[in-house]
Amino acid sequence: MRWSRLTMVAAPFLFTLMAAAPAAAQEPRGFVRELLVMWLPLIVIIGVWIFFIRKAGAGGKQAKMIERQIAMIDRYIPHMDALEQKLDRIIDLLDRQSQK
Repeated sequence: MRWSRLTMVAAPFLFTLMAAAPAAAQEPRGFVRELLVMWLPLIVIIGVWIFFIRKAGAGGKQAKMIERQIAMIDRYIPHMDALEQKLDRIIDLLDRQSQK
């Protein structure tokens, strides 16, 4: 296993810090602090999840807008078919002109 230079330099300092801090010197945490440390990350994750779910629920407005756009496209389809027929006629005329 290769050790990086940073690891080789930092390892003695880390070992001295770990040896200097006795394990029994930790203060007992209060009940409220213990609850915050244990439950706050879970509450934040649930809050973010609820935020995104509510944003997705607002998709009803977006769905209505998409339906309007689809209805508009459906209105333009017959016009597109007519334009396609006209373009086919122009292509046929140009082919006839080039063959002569």
